[in-house]
Amino acid sequence: MKYITASQWGITTDLERLSFSIYKALTQYPYYAIVNGFAPLRESTQLIDLVRAIRDKLSPHSRINYENIDKVSFTKVYINRQVKAAADGGVTKYSRTYLPLPPHTDSSYMPIPHEMVAFQCIEADENGGETIMVPIDDILKHLDENTLALLREPVYPFGQEYYAIICDHIDHRMMRYYHAQIERSLTPESSPLSEPYQSALKILNTLLNQTERFYKFRLKPGQILFMHNHKVLHGRTELSPQTNRLFYRLRLHVASLSAGENLENQISEEVYK
Repeated sequence: MKYITASQWGITTDLERLSFSIYKALTQYPYYAIVNGFAPLRESTQLIDLVRAIRDKLSPHSRINYENIDKVSFTKVYINRQVKAAADGGVTKYSRTYLPLPPHTDSSYMPIPHEMVAFQCIEADENGGETIMVPIDDILKHLDENTLALLREPVYPFGQEYYAIICDHIDHRMMRYYHAQIERSLTPESSPLSEPYQSALKILNTLLNQTERFYKFRLKPGQILFMHNHKVLHGRTELSPQTNRLFYRLRLHVASLSAGENLENQISEEVYK
């Protein structure tokens, strides 16, 4: 994994260089970075300002035409002890329980999921809650051609729409996956997945359950995890039942992250000229 150290926000941080360091890390394997040097403040303005600055400095205006493209989604992620199981409601309730959270893509129901997701640890769980990161490169190399072909078909339900799990575009390969969301979307009124597609999902789930294959670590208070949400799945291990763990989560569109590798050289020249 890549660690990036920033000076205290508002004092000596060189925002352009910090932004480019984060961007560069997200465009290269393993597609995530941990930023040190920030205090675990319970005021969210610091983190929101940082991610907006990263997008403003490094991402061109998006040509995507749908609602709230410029919105920064902010959520406090903590345990709601009244929530006993994710089955009681939407799939987001997984993050409100102390149960383990399998590797997944955030915003998987959107036409284009948010490119950037960031988590800042405000209060850690010392006895559980390790973050799991699964670069898609490490998934694809373990799947046979038949399974890959099935996962490229836009037949998998995410919310109200059907998408492929693996999408190949010019200069950009992405994966969207959230098993709980697919299961929840397969209602009696929807068309069931045929056996070959169900088998492909079983193969993928078996691989993602082998968490010893992937990166695992525990964030410390103040640390910020940035990830390329198209290129890496994330999850966590079980939390201790009485945990006070608190994370801040931000999700936003950073169009340059899905615009191909050619843009990186252009940004590099602008930052360092």
